[in-house]
Amino acid sequence: MGMRVRIVLGIFSLLLAVCVMLPGVAMSQTSTADAAAELRKGKRLYKRCVPCHKQDGSGGPSYGGYAANLRDTQLNHEEIVAVITDGRRKKGMPTFKPILSKGEIETVAKFIQTQFKAEP
Repeated sequence: MGMRVRIVLGIFSLLLAVCVMLPGVAMSQTSTADAAAELRKGKRLYKRCVPCHKQDGSGGPSYGGYAANLRDTQLNHEEIVAVITDGRRKKGMPTFKPILSKGEIETVAKFIQTQFKAEP
């Protein structure tokens, strides 16, 4: 194979590699922006929880009784979603099913997990 062919193949390989990697870079930037937007939305939705669970998620005495400390919860994501959706009537936790959409409940549950809950 001649030197000229090797150079052309080398350049072609380099261009191909760049073209393959660029969508991943763009996707990475998009997913980072999406994650930041999701975090902001979760923080905004969590404001509904602040009167009972406090700004820092520590809970304590509140309107409906004693709000759970979200930093100490042992609930997994699905359980957090269920509690937000259906409430815990006997413990004073209201249902948010008529107030928040399923997507908003998912968002605030993710916010609680990422901002307060330490994973086991």
